[in-house]
Amino acid sequence: MANKSFSIPKKFPGDRLAAARLYHSQFDWAIHALFGPNELVNSPGKQPVNKKGWPKWTAEQVTDKYLQGHFGNGKVRNVGCVVRRPHVVIDLDSKPNKGASVRKWLDQQTELQNVPRERTGGGAHLHFICPDLPVFRNPKGKLYSKALTKQLNEKVGAELFFDGQNIVLAPSKHPNGHTYYWEVTGEIPLVTWNQLQTWFGFEAPAEKKDEPKRKPGRPRKEAEWWEQYKGDLTTLRLSDLFDKLGLLGNQLDADEGKWSVKCPWHKEHSDGGKGWRPNATATVIWNEADGFPAFKCLHAHCDGRELKEALEFAVSRGLDVDSFCERQRVWVEGQSSEDGLMRVVLPRDGVTDSRFADEIGRQVETKHVWFNHNHRTVVIRPEEITEKLKTVG
Repeated sequence: MANKSFSIPKKFPGDRLAAARLYHSQFDWAIHALFGPNELVNSPGKQPVNKKGWPKWTAEQVTDKYLQGHFGNGKVRNVGCVVRRPHVVIDLDSKPNKGASVRKWLDQQTELQNVPRERTGGGAHLHFICPDLPVFRNPKGKLYSKALTKQLNEKVGAELFFDGQNIVLAPSKHPNGHTYYWEVTGEIPLVTWNQLQTWFGFEAPAEKKDEPKRKPGRPRKEAEWWEQYKGDLTTLRLSDLFDKLGLLGNQLDADEGKWSVKCPWHKEHSDGGKGWRPNATATVIWNEADGFPAFKCLHAHCDGRELKEALEFAVSRGLDVDSFCERQRVWVEGQSSEDGLMRVVLPRDGVTDSRFADEIGRQVETKHVWFNHNHRTVVIRPEEITEKLKTVG
């Protein structure tokens, strides 16, 4: 994109296909499709349809066929843009009061009154052209891939979206029902990085600090959230768990295991949860083909709350999540493998030869016995047990 600014027309199209074509043809923006606000994905309304590779998406890849396929023919996809230099977008948010605090803050900023901006579901998007924006890198020297953030006051937060990041554009629709629109039009101004810092207080990512040298070896691995559970969450009976919580509604799709549920945080919804019905689709659970079951609430106050948060809620109400799993992820005494085979631990410290032989004897009548040794599993048949015992001895 050349270092020039563009003008947002006063009469901006309300049709998504027409808007997408305008952004691409007149501004040369890298327009791409986002899932609609009511689609069952992790981030409805803002999640790119193209799961992989979208950060490298460019305006040159956009064709009219692509735009027609995603935004025409009655499609309900949102219009997204992969921001490219020197274009930058400031996202101002005060979600709890649906942007009221953002508008109050903007009213006090005389320098920003004429900057083209979109009214969003929780605040506003301000658009700028910033040719001298630095190339941000993380402490390891790699390109910084997250938006810069700054808290402007107690209620208003700001994010700076730049090269390779995703932003939602008007006339997309927010999950809370709000339709994005251009409330201030006109020319997108040319600004400097220093001006953006002065107005919003943004700072470049912190430089690498001296840290104690670690011994060579594998990098430290952070624990995954699901590791706190001993149960295998791929076998979690999520509908039974919600039933126990008294939040289960009607089954919506037996094949997908989809159920309507009452949101655990329904009291935070704008209607206090009073509008919920057993067949409502705003809050649902369902089974993923490969992986954990899923939870999704489309109300704005539950943005970001998924299975992890739903299970934490269940635990806070005294439920044992592990007991709702068909299998345990962490092996316990007497547990079988997925295909019904018993686990026998080879002799080691704490497991004597006599104990091992006793366990083998109890399993001789089974079709197979499987051994676990140094994290390796060995399956043998009864007629092979004698030879296996010899190798152990």
